Amino acid sequence: MYGVVGVAIGSILPDIIDMLFAGGNNYIFSKIHRKLSHWWVIYVGLIYLSYKVYLFSEYINLAIYYVSIGAIVHIICDSLTISGVPLLNPFKQHFRIGLFRTGSTMEYVIVTIITTILFYKRFV
Repeated sequence: MYGVVGVAIGSILPDIIDMLFAGGNNYIFSKIHRKLSHWWVIYVGLIYLSYKVYLFSEYINLAIYYVSIGAIVHIICDSLTISGVPLLNPFKQHFRIGLFRTGSTMEYVIVTIITTILFYKRFV
């Protein structure tokens, strides 16, 4: 159960980080969104750190692991959009598959299909 909560928190963490740094300013948000907070290298590093370094308790390590997994899932999903995410350089280069725009009907269709498949596989 803790893993689900950690992944859920991690799945919104990159956007929350951007909102906090922007301080409610939409202009600043538009300039910093999907830059450093959406760079997969940070979260892979945190996963590695959670395995190799004991950080106060096993629960802290597990929390870092699950939150980082959620953030990586968020980044993978953002890579499907036209805007994309940073690949090697968090400030310049963007990787994108470009299946849809964020908030479009196609995004909701794809999310619904994936969620349905995952629930089906889990409970049937």
